[in-house]
Amino acid sequence: MVGFYAAAISIIILALTSEWTQWVLATPPIQFLGKISFSLYIFHELFTEWCQVDTYYYFLRQDIDPNLALFYIWLIYTPLLILISWILTILVDDPSKDFAYDLDI
Repeated sequence: MVGFYAAAISIIILALTSEWTQWVLATPPIQFLGKISFSLYIFHELFTEWCQVDTYYYFLRQDIDPNLALFYIWLIYTPLLILISWILTILVDDPSKDFAYDLDI
C-alpha cells in the first residue's frame, strides 16, 4: 500500500516539474480522457462484469489462446466504452454539473 502512495506522489511531482509530462498531459487525447473519466469510471463496471467476461469465456470455448482472447476483448470493448462514456458525459454529466452550478448561485 505504501508503494502505491509513493508512486502516486512521484507521478504528481513529475507532472508538476517535468515540461515533457505537462506537454503530454495537455494533448487533446489525454484531455478528452480526463473529460470523460468520471463516466468511464462509473460505466465500465457494467461492461467488465457482464459483456467482457461472457465474451472472454466464449473465446475460450472457441479454443482461442487466453492472452489473445484478452487482446480481442480490449480491441472490441475499449472503443465502445469510450464512445458510451463520451455520450454519457454529454447527456448526463455535463447537464448535471450545469444544474448544480445554477443552484449554487
